[in-house]
Amino acid sequence: MSSSRSSPALGSPSSSPSAKRKRMEEPSELPPLDDPTSTSRSEVSGLKKMKTTGAEPQDLVDELRNVVEQVIASLCEDLVDVLVDDRQPDWKALGRKALDRIVAQKLVNLHSVPFTSAHTIFDQFVDSPATFGTLRSCSNSRRQRPSLDSLKLEGVLTTVAAHLSDDGLYAEKVKVLRRGSSQQAARRHIVNGHETSSRVFIDNMVLEGAKTAQEIVNMHQDVDESLRLRHDLLPLKQPIEDSAAVSSWLVMRHHVNMPPQKVTPDGIHLHGICDYFLQWVSTAHVAQAIDQGALLRVNDISGLNEYPRSCATFGTEVKANERLNDKKMIPQAVSQGVAQLARSKRDSVVTTLTDGLRYQFFHVRRNTPQEVLSGGKHFSYECTRILQAEHDADGPVVLKLLVAAMIGDPKDFPALARIC
Repeated sequence: MSSSRSSPALGSPSSSPSAKRKRMEEPSELPPLDDPTSTSRSEVSGLKKMKTTGAEPQDLVDELRNVVEQVIASLCEDLVDVLVDDRQPDWKALGRKALDRIVAQKLVNLHSVPFTSAHTIFDQFVDSPATFGTLRSCSNSRRQRPSLDSLKLEGVLTTVAAHLSDDGLYAEKVKVLRRGSSQQAARRHIVNGHETSSRVFIDNMVLEGAKTAQEIVNMHQDVDESLRLRHDLLPLKQPIEDSAAVSSWLVMRHHVNMPPQKVTPDGIHLHGICDYFLQWVSTAHVAQAIDQGALLRVNDISGLNEYPRSCATFGTEVKANERLNDKKMIPQAVSQGVAQLARSKRDSVVTTLTDGLRYQFFHVRRNTPQEVLSGGKHFSYECTRILQAEHDADGPVVLKLLVAAMIGDPKDFPALARIC
């Protein structure tokens, strides 16, 4: 089909690199935002200038390609409604609407605060505890542990609590972990002091927790069913290798990108990278790959190619030049929990701060409307003391708390921590 509007010839002045660059830098080409509450045209112009000024040519190409892909995706969404109604598409209106969406999202991205800078605004949306370490664990001592009956636990929580009360089991798991070849090699050959050195110890401990959590699921069908319902998994039970047929399977991911999340009514947004992300997925989505001995890949598992709304727990890795009690680290860990609550619409979540040898667990929760009306912020948290994973007394407790965070309902974490 011929078009009444001819395209500029290749190499003509209008298609030259300088002309293209000029058009990209002209803010007047951006359509106005239809939403009266959004940013003004002058602010949009400033955004565009900021995005292009001083950028490398390849960066501009990548940015343009990204915008085009977003426009196409947006147009496809709108065309579904148009074609169903059998109407002639208004291409100009559809294109303007698509660009408005993209510009609005870019403005959110511009003003969103990364987790690593959350300490600069932390007290605007989080109530901090008066004292740290209020989230009690029993440090592997039966004398400090309350009885299960006194905690008045019910249902699946009782099953999980009974497992976490087995001190001998977890002490032996930690001993075996420390004697493992990779752990021994790490102790003998890695000079600690850089973040990459801590990952060996973090991976080993977190994976031991994941393996233990999966063992509990395989042994207890009530736990499996509770996880399936909580994380909206497929109602299909399937065995993997020699395990029992279950619906829930735990996977660990590194460096998961959290898109900007609005965490307060006045517009505070948070975004950033989650170093360790534990997520329950449907067993049916991973069974074939595991049975064949293949590696688990994001694109092969349904729902993993975007940031999920539901997660079990996640952890923040402390860099080499930082400390667990650094004034920036706790806001970073807690703000990840806050963003996850905004994403999932849930009321509480558990996150961990660790350098591989020391661990601190945080129970982050959404404050009730009554608490906010009484002068409180929108979120609050409590945390454990810093636990030394290398110590015989603390090592099993760290493993128990990891399992509790992975398998328990976040709202029950304070109760489970008391028996760990």
